[in-house]
Amino acid sequence: IAYFDGLSGFYGNLAYLGIDDEKPEDTYKYASKAIEVGSLVGTEQLPNYYNTLAGACIKLNQLEKAKNAILESAKLLLNATIVWDDLLILDFESIKYQDYLVLSFALEGLGYNLTILSNYEGGETFLPIANHFFRLGAAAYTQVVLLNKNTQDIDYLYGNIHEGLLNTCLLLNNCDLDEVLSIAEKNKMLTQMHYLIFNEANLGSFSSSREAIEIKKLQKDLAILHNTKKHKENEKPVNKEAIEAEILSKENKIVQWQATFNENNPQFKSLFNQNINITKLASNLSNDEVVLRYFMFRHQSFLVEITRSEIKLHYLGDSYNIEADIKSFIKVVKTPSSDYIPQAIRVFEKLLPNWNRLKSYTKFSIISDGVLQLLPFEALISNPEKMFLAEQKEVRYAINLSNYEFSSKLQQNTKGGFYVYSPSYSTQIALPGAIKEGRAISPKLHPILRQNTSGTKDNFLKDSKKAKILHVAAHAGLGQLETPSHILFSDDKLYVGELYKREIPAELVVLAACNTGLGSEKGHEAFNSIGQAFSFAGVQTLIYTLWAIPDKQSGTLMTNFYQHLASGENKSSALTLAKRQFLQSASTHERHPYFWSGFILNGHPGKLSAVSRFSRINMWISSTVGVLLITIVLLWIRKKRVVK
Repeated sequence: IAYFDGLSGFYGNLAYLGIDDEKPEDTYKYASKAIEVGSLVGTEQLPNYYNTLAGACIKLNQLEKAKNAILESAKLLLNATIVWDDLLILDFESIKYQDYLVLSFALEGLGYNLTILSNYEGGETFLPIANHFFRLGAAAYTQVVLLNKNTQDIDYLYGNIHEGLLNTCLLLNNCDLDEVLSIAEKNKMLTQMHYLIFNEANLGSFSSSREAIEIKKLQKDLAILHNTKKHKENEKPVNKEAIEAEILSKENKIVQWQATFNENNPQFKSLFNQNINITKLASNLSNDEVVLRYFMFRHQSFLVEITRSEIKLHYLGDSYNIEADIKSFIKVVKTPSSDYIPQAIRVFEKLLPNWNRLKSYTKFSIISDGVLQLLPFEALISNPEKMFLAEQKEVRYAINLSNYEFSSKLQQNTKGGFYVYSPSYSTQIALPGAIKEGRAISPKLHPILRQNTSGTKDNFLKDSKKAKILHVAAHAGLGQLETPSHILFSDDKLYVGELYKREIPAELVVLAACNTGLGSEKGHEAFNSIGQAFSFAGVQTLIYTLWAIPDKQSGTLMTNFYQHLASGENKSSALTLAKRQFLQSASTHERHPYFWSGFILNGHPGKLSAVSRFSRINMWISSTVGVLLITIVLLWIRKKRVVK
């Protein structure tokens, strides 16, 4: 059994090589061999071999053979004889495959082949079935994330399944976009959470928690059980049924440990709340706000526009070309002497193709993937206005739709203080503007200054438990394999891994340090940054930087920001106004995005409760003093009358 199983895998790999080399004849030959040998022992990869064969047949224009191979793949998944009409009514519960990783690949392959087939024989028949299989693939993917720890497969699968799901939804006239977007967003959040909890290479992960350790043990047990089951297919049914029952028991225990983890880490609820209702979210938007949810997959990129009145899906183009333009623009933005305007207009036109329709909205909320998380949208330039987006719109960001919707509901310190950190360093790495920045901010909201030698890591960790506002003007280090991302205080480094496991219920954290929003890219799905770690720790609103902003300009921007915040502006508009104020007085050289666009606001954009509370206190004091004065005057008049 092991020999034939391995031999079929060998032929299957040769078939995949034929796909990579654009040799459909070779793919057809070796996929047929893999099916022939694999059928002798019932290898679990048979559905994928049939999918590979179907893809080769489509390229060779052998469409009937392709359709037969697709049906054979579906039959194996169901362990039943079916016809085309059965495929649309197929539900996830009826699929008789327990290896969710193999199942996910098989369902994604079926969806992909049916999408390609629709180009030859009409979309009316095959596109709805393709979309249905991508939905089933997304359901299987959910189980893969919960039960499997293979991060490489997870990254690959998420991209392929959900790219197909959005693509077929766009091609169909009657697709339920609300449901499709909810599926894609839910699995995106699961992927982010999986990476954070289980990836041991991520020094900020929860891989050492008891729940994660127990889940990893169960995952190892499952792998052994699946392997045992595969080599007992020809034995009496009672053995197979006993193994399947044990597999189900292990899977249920994993789900229970996952629930325990969620209960013990309540900060995850705001970032990974999977009960997202897109229609409800849209109905709660103001009339002047649009949410722009970007999806950048391996091959294609999409934009979902969410407004109070509608949800629309748009195709942006080939991901490779878009990513190349974005990376080129980011490189230009970080070079203050460069000519950034042509590239800023080019990227604007690619990412905001419906500008004429979006002009009427004054507030843009950006939720993005991959390299887009490194892009300051405010630095893009519209055509024909030739103006920065920052000069026209108020822009905020969120990690995902859950972070967008639930960040305002986080429990925050309503009576905490305002702490400003500007640590002192040696002359080689000194930040002279940081001290000035701290002093310039101090009159605005009555902060407690942690400057020079008091700007220590220990003080920061203590203050973070009770602070309403934290402002850090310090050096930060971009994460590498040997030295993870960190903030440098007077005495020590605060590493990103330490932040992930802390609770910081601050209403606002400002990281006026270098590269606090930048981290190491993981597959297609996550950036592990200092800024993201603060969000995971429970911070309601976070302002961070995408690159090393010059000391002088950073100080000017932050001083302006706190002036607007103290005057009653909400956090998002205060940062927008600070950038506009900077641009209005800047020289031609300083108008370059390098000097001002690197500050990003993530999370809740609303007003700072401290400001409104101070106002209420002042009103209360004024009214109380007034009442006392009036009372004293009335008593004095009454006393005079009595004396008379």
